[in-house]
Amino acid sequence: MLQKICHAPVKVKAENGKTKHISKIEAIMTQLANAAIRCDPKAARTFFAILKEFPTIMEPPPLQPVPIHIHFVKSDGNGHPEPGTDERIKREREEWEEEQRQNKKKGRKQSEL
Repeated sequence: MLQKICHAPVKVKAENGKTKHISKIEAIMTQLANAAIRCDPKAARTFFAILKEFPTIMEPPPLQPVPIHIHFVKSDGNGHPEPGTDERIKREREEWEEEQRQNKKKGRKQSEL
């Protein structure tokens, strides 16, 4: 249960002014690190105690796979795609983007599909 709470998403404002979603634990650790940087001794002690207790916390998160879309198309015999291919690819991309929007609304990540 604690893991579920710690990794629940929360909206934060990024440096560029836009909002983004990060985990609650990431937000807490960021605030703690920022307080330690501002010379808050209690925050610094807490931050380094956590690092000592959990040394792997400094490891970067694993890379997420990037979806790659490959379209195999028939040739017209002269090295050009058959007529209508561009429209088909555009339609397939729009369908895929709509599916991604729907999954985002449902809270599902690409890796869960």
